[in-house]
Amino acid sequence: MQKQKIFEIICNECKEKQISIVNIEGFSIINEEIFCLKSSNKISYNDLRYIDFAYILLEINTKNSLINAFSIATKLVSDDYEEHKELLKKCFLLLDDTMHFKDLEKCLIMLQLKESYDKLEDKF
Repeated sequence: MQKQKIFEIICNECKEKQISIVNIEGFSIINEEIFCLKSSNKISYNDLRYIDFAYILLEINTKNSLINAFSIATKLVSDDYEEHKELLKKCFLLLDDTMHFKDLEKCLIMLQLKESYDKLEDKF
């Protein structure tokens, strides 16, 4: 999925949930604009990594945002083993706690996350 499409999903989910600010480590999304917290400068969605998008989508925590976050997490190709592993763990925990999905949906998503985790373990 392209970064532009993911950012559109983020903006739409924020509008639906009536969220005007999403704060994630290192940056904030305020009314469809992204700001670096260190410099307070506006940045482009192209400056974000896919793992950043996944964390933003997890933070929004709607069914659609979680589906997209899980999709990114399972397809992510990352050279940072620990960071990817932490993302997958957060996905597992959020999936376990959420009421957005039926049990069968949760099981299928868990399987995908587990496969991705196993592939990551095998890679490193």
